[in-house]
Amino acid sequence: MTIRSGGRPRDGRATQARPYDQDAYATETVPEFSEPVPRGRDGRGGRPGGGLSGLLKFLIFALVLAAVVLAVGLTALRPMVTGAIMGIAEDFDRGFLAVPAANYSTLLQRSIDFNPFFALVNGSYPDKLDQMLIFPLIQQLWDRGEPQGYLPHILSGDLSSPPRPHKILVHMATFDCEVSNVATEIMVRSLGIPQVNPVARHFFEIPELDTPFDGSAFMEVNPQRGFSRCHTPGGSDAGAACTTDAQCPGAGDPAGRTQCASGIPPLANLPPLFNNGAHGSTGNPTTGMQIANFLRDGGFVDQFCVGPCDPQ
Repeated sequence: MTIRSGGRPRDGRATQARPYDQDAYATETVPEFSEPVPRGRDGRGGRPGGGLSGLLKFLIFALVLAAVVLAVGLTALRPMVTGAIMGIAEDFDRGFLAVPAANYSTLLQRSIDFNPFFALVNGSYPDKLDQMLIFPLIQQLWDRGEPQGYLPHILSGDLSSPPRPHKILVHMATFDCEVSNVATEIMVRSLGIPQVNPVARHFFEIPELDTPFDGSAFMEVNPQRGFSRCHTPGGSDAGAACTTDAQCPGAGDPAGRTQCASGIPPLANLPPLFNNGAHGSTGNPTTGMQIANFLRDGGFVDQFCVGPCDPQ
């Protein structure tokens, strides 16, 4: 039977739908991926632990994790707090931010300092998809105390009355294992400040500017800590320098250090295998001169390194 546009069946016979046969597509086995979704008492679909009990569990977890992160932020990750301070500062208009960053929910999963606390996260929410939802939700608590919530106000100083504009100098350690370079790049790119020439690396949407100039600036300092070292699989230790697994364990290493692990943090949303020590290694006489020149009365941004700072 053929139906033409706007016409009727050619043979004029009435059409009938085929009767439904519930056993027509029956099979003896059910694929693993077709198992029924667990349902709550009200008959609605969803994961177990939902409803009021799930909400209370999340709220308790969020408060505990936020407190833990605050403790970490005031110790190992305290450089992040300086950005928030610059956003509300009224007594000074210049500041130096050593290895800062923004957005805790991005930083934590890439920081080796947070590894011990992931036992709490994995114990309560082992599903990584759940974690991808939870971290941005808790970020709303962290916004009140970390630079992410203050970025629009750091340079303009408009949280003060009257506004007090600020100028900042930011140093980032190449391959930092504690404060991820990704989070520092997010902060610098959001602020719109330029990187000082000559640069060690180019970054997306971060302008580059020759010195001297007056204003805010960003400079990457490479302390040369990205080399590979012998490492115990599943641990966070590091030993002798290496280039292949065949060289591990190295001189003075225990027998368990059989993996030659890279000192460069992974590009994925994962923590480094070991702490390469780059964090906190940006200080030296050359960068110190740049900081002093910037912070003095009438100071400005200048480059004292010969070429990219690595580290001199």
